[in-house]
Amino acid sequence: MKKLLLIILLLFVSAPAIASERTKVALVSTGGQKCKMVETVTVGMNFNVQGIELGEAKSLMENKMAEIENIATSLEISNMELQNYSYNIYANSTGCGHGASNNLYQFNGNLSFKLDSADKTDALMDALAEKGFNVNFNMNAYRQCQ
Repeated sequence: MKKLLLIILLLFVSAPAIASERTKVALVSTGGQKCKMVETVTVGMNFNVQGIELGEAKSLMENKMAEIENIATSLEISNMELQNYSYNIYANSTGCGHGASNNLYQFNGNLSFKLDSADKTDALMDALAEKGFNVNFNMNAYRQCQ
């Protein structure tokens, strides 16, 4: 019983020494650099519009971008930057050889914005969803040392 108590006591006494040694090794390996976590916040959205004419595609996308930027401005989000956008146009064909109905097409658009902070993303996502956008949020963090 005394041997068991001695072993347990040695484990408790030596554990902090081992932990502090690991910490010292980690500090030495950074070379005295200052490190911080850098977060990248991206909010993406997509939308679909039925029944457009081909000539409307570019202006439709520009109007959607302006609508999103206006929503961000109304929420006092000033650090939002457009990262990319794309859109696809599909014929509303029934597959029966009749072609597109009334020369109208389906429009699918996607946009992605980078933000400096995730502070107001909840409000932004809610506002965009209310306007009919499908919204997704992505947070990526990495360690940066100098």
